[in-house]
Amino acid sequence: MLLRPTAERVQAFHAWETGGVPEEPVWRTFLGATATAHRSKVVAMRRPRTRDVRACTVPTLVVAAGRSRAHTARRVAAEAGRLLPDARVVVLPEASHHSLPTERPADLNRLLTEFLAG
Repeated sequence: MLLRPTAERVQAFHAWETGGVPEEPVWRTFLGATATAHRSKVVAMRRPRTRDVRACTVPTLVVAAGRSRAHTARRVAAEAGRLLPDARVVVLPEASHHSLPTERPADLNRLLTEFLAG
């Protein structure tokens, strides 16, 4: 995603995207290390066709990050609800796109546990 990634640039992008939400030092170090990690070519996936999404009968949990800069949570939630009327759609208002798994693990774990138990 970054043309010339360095540890500092990767960490700065993450800080920008999360709105400066405090992050775990171990995660920050890991993110910095990704700048020099060997990576394969990014494979861009095509957006699934609307009719294919509507035909999905698999129980689905959609979790959107309310403070994401990558997506508008309100739009994601509305579109998910429109295309997957039986899906459980949740917006975590204080989470950002990248902070969700690391800075809000209790919220995410609770949602996943409830969904998988149901």
